[in-house]
Amino acid sequence: MPHSCGHHSVKAFLDGKSQHAIALYKRLVALVRACGPAQMAPARTRIGFQVGMILAAVNQLNDRGLDEVQSWLYEAYRVGTQEHWS
Repeated sequence: MPHSCGHHSVKAFLDGKSQHAIALYKRLVALVRACGPAQMAPARTRIGFQVGMILAAVNQLNDRGLDEVQSWLYEAYRVGTQEHWS
């Protein structure tokens, strides 16, 4: 069930982050969107991506890099939409 823990935004989460970290975040958003439609679920300490349930989240954002997570995202998306049961 969707819920909100206060009024938070992606902008507030990205404030103060380096351009490189923001670019990594945008790349993750693109990977999630490649799976299908998802809602952003910002909270105080993270940005979640939701399709019925949270399928992925960014809890910490820095300059280190983005792992190869696309296959994990596709699987999580299928679980979030309950396609894995069909």
